[in-house]
Amino acid sequence: PLAPVVEFLASGLRIAMRGTLAREDRTALMRMIAMVDRIPATAQSQLKMGAIPVAYVAYAASGDSTFANAVRRWSPRGSRFPELDAREALLRGDTAAARAITAIFPAADSIAKVPLSLAGLRTVMRAELIADLGNAREAAAQYAAIDPARFTTAIADPGFTVYVRTFAARARLHEMLGEREKAIAAWEEFLRRWVDG
Repeated sequence: PLAPVVEFLASGLRIAMRGTLAREDRTALMRMIAMVDRIPATAQSQLKMGAIPVAYVAYAASGDSTFANAVRRWSPRGSRFPELDAREALLRGDTAAARAITAIFPAADSIAKVPLSLAGLRTVMRAELIADLGNAREAAAQYAAIDPARFTTAIADPGFTVYVRTFAARARLHEMLGEREKAIAAWEEFLRRWVDG
């Protein structure tokens, strides 16, 4: 049925805009997760691929492992998401494990040349984790490597909205680093892109 799919995609975009997970969005997401999981495996590939970015952004906003588990379950066999593992470690308070995992993240100069899966959402989460662990310079470099021209996307992908929000995160990092001009430029870019919602 189309209605829960549309509700699910709309929830994903609202979560991406706010950066938080409201109760009504969580309800829509849980309904959709149950629906996708009930569809026979042979018929659910396209729907799962479209649902993964929404579950991913829901996890990024909430830290609720229900959504991280959906991302893992719906992804092609053998897919690895070390950034989800690092975030889970950080949420448990295991900073050492989170640092060990972030050490294997691709460097900013290497991701600046490749397609960015989930419309850059993975790179955004990696940058957030790197910043949370105290490396503002590498986090800023990760954000700078994100280019929408290299996004691989699904329908109504929340990655584009999250991308706009990264300019505010970049500005805060540049402020921390004492890079005033870069901070101002990032804030101005955020405002320019966000003005029409």
